[in-house]
Amino acid sequence: MFESARIKLTAWYCLIIMAISLAFSLTIYQMMNVELQRFARNQRFRLERKVEFKLPPPPVIDPEVLAETQQRIIVVLLGVNGIILVFSATLGYFLAGRTLSPIKKMVEEQKRFIDDASHEIRTPLTALKTNLEVNLRDPNLKLNEAKKVITESVEETNKLILLSNYLLNLSRLDQNKIKLQLETIKFNQFKSLFSKNQRIKFISSIVSFTADKSQIQELLTILVDNALKYSQKTVKVWAKTNSKNIIIHVKDYGIGIDQKEIPHIFERFYRVDSSRNKTVAGYGLGLSIARQIVDLHHGQIVVKSQLNRGTDFQVHLPIKN
Repeated sequence: MFESARIKLTAWYCLIIMAISLAFSLTIYQMMNVELQRFARNQRFRLERKVEFKLPPPPVIDPEVLAETQQRIIVVLLGVNGIILVFSATLGYFLAGRTLSPIKKMVEEQKRFIDDASHEIRTPLTALKTNLEVNLRDPNLKLNEAKKVITESVEETNKLILLSNYLLNLSRLDQNKIKLQLETIKFNQFKSLFSKNQRIKFISSIVSFTADKSQIQELLTILVDNALKYSQKTVKVWAKTNSKNIIIHVKDYGIGIDQKEIPHIFERFYRVDSSRNKTVAGYGLGLSIARQIVDLHHGQIVVKSQLNRGTDFQVHLPIKN
């Protein structure tokens, strides 16, 4: 599909360039033809004057020479346009490729996103349907077993709700439908989010910065939940500032991330090696949402990690957004 579009775009480039080139060539030919005709008229006028005053006649332009000159001009202009056509076709094909490249990448990402989303949605739905059907067919189903089935079904339903919320947030972020409600907030305001979990050590700080409180709350929740999944030890959350930014740290002391994986962890549905996937539930969407929230605030998210020593997510946000 894209190769066909590239060829068509190249043809349009060539058509536009050749239309301009031919217009210039026609203008040049007309101007040179006018000059040749003017030169011929001047020569005839001088000849008539010198005959009148009995002076030696000037050289006269042969009409055949004039016609041949006009033909040579046409040939030269056609040759130049041929070179321009070849050059424009080559350059146009290259430029068409560069133009369509980000579109091709976007379409491929959207296709992969739809495929992955469909797969992730189908998995809990299939498990939920199978579980219900099997137990409905059991004539000896007891009350405690039915309660267990209902509990498992509720868990699968919660997973679907979480996934749908993630997908909705990503869609809103992609379409720039989220308008930040900027206000001055203090980092300490987020302490209550994590006070009930004894594995989270929130280090108080009176740092103030301008941001959307609800979005920063979601950002911190995603990063802390991610850290808790991959570490059985305490997760530390703190903030510091420099001259322009607040730097929020979410640090765990878990299994860490391989350096070759770090460039990909913010991609949608990307989950690191299979050993982590076997023990940790998730959809690989949280960090993608986190990065887009940071981007909305014109910030930057940095990841520092060592295998079996832990990971430190550092969020740099402007103090005055």
